[in-house]
Amino acid sequence: MALPFTTGFPGPNSVYIPAFQGKQTVNLITSYARDPKKFAVNKLTQRTPTELLSGNWLQLRPEALARVFLDPNSVIWVDGQPMPGGTHNAQDYRAVPYSCVRRALPDYVGWQTKDQAVWPIMDTKLGALAHLMMTQRSLVFYNLTLNPANHLASHVKTATQWSSIGGVGGFWSAGTPQNPIIKRSLANIGNQVRLDTMATVGYKELTLVISPPSAIAMANSEEIHYYLARSPFALSQIRGDKEMQNGEWGLPDKLYDMDLTIDPTLRTTSPRLTVPGTTVDMMDDNTALVMATPGALPENIGQVNSAFSSVHMFVYRGEEMVVKTQDFPWDQLTKMAVYETYGMSIVAPETCALATNLFS
Repeated sequence: MALPFTTGFPGPNSVYIPAFQGKQTVNLITSYARDPKKFAVNKLTQRTPTELLSGNWLQLRPEALARVFLDPNSVIWVDGQPMPGGTHNAQDYRAVPYSCVRRALPDYVGWQTKDQAVWPIMDTKLGALAHLMMTQRSLVFYNLTLNPANHLASHVKTATQWSSIGGVGGFWSAGTPQNPIIKRSLANIGNQVRLDTMATVGYKELTLVISPPSAIAMANSEEIHYYLARSPFALSQIRGDKEMQNGEWGLPDKLYDMDLTIDPTLRTTSPRLTVPGTTVDMMDDNTALVMATPGALPENIGQVNSAFSSVHMFVYRGEEMVVKTQDFPWDQLTKMAVYETYGMSIVAPETCALATNLFS
């Protein structure tokens, strides 16, 4: 059913609503601007402050950590003999570049409009800009992480390929108690990460990221119905008996002992004057991302502040969600903007993977 009204842009003759009989009586504003802190991208990326717009981070080759001689006797140091020498234990490394880009979202309001408005128009505009900026940040994150070219080749497989290792493969919606496709896919992804990180990053350090439609499709599968019935803890979250985040989608916060994030962030793809607008989920409905999130990986031995996650957001000089406003008396308007300067990179490709073609 069509809405009985249309929206419009603020102007000096459209922001005073006579029915309210004064500014003091306006106590309801229907705005859907989300708290920036609630966007999933914030907990999926680790912030790294930087004083340079571009630079490098150091990436060490993980396989060098396990390169030992097959003959245990070759490392024995016999008393009275010189210590064994050689350069075969040197750590391989490379410098990987990052680059920060400044992004700004502007808006303005005329002074007559601001004076006549019966709601805090500056606050609502800035709240909308903050929401847009977080949506933009989410877009940067998913453009990076959902691109197969940014992952190791062995870490990108279809759902059928991941689940066919050690069993009969298939779509994630087709799992059964006898053929748990989702469980086997996650186990094989976790095992691939274990192999490529020399067992430093384990299955339980990983997080599964999916969209709400993907969650609904998974929750309706026979495999998940059986899983919930056999897991009292997971079932209590779905029922709402315990604090949870994913119960509304029919899934627990941990699925097969792997942390689960269901990202509800949406992006509008239609022109702004189109009513109603067209929106799509920011996270691909047919793809699953598995990654290490901030706090999952410990600091390196002997190195302070060396903990890392799969994706880092290099923030230039604290320029994150910066709000600027400036009055222009000659033009009788106030300009405002939200901007931030950052670069986003997959700094540990060994710790993340993609499962594509989840349902088709």
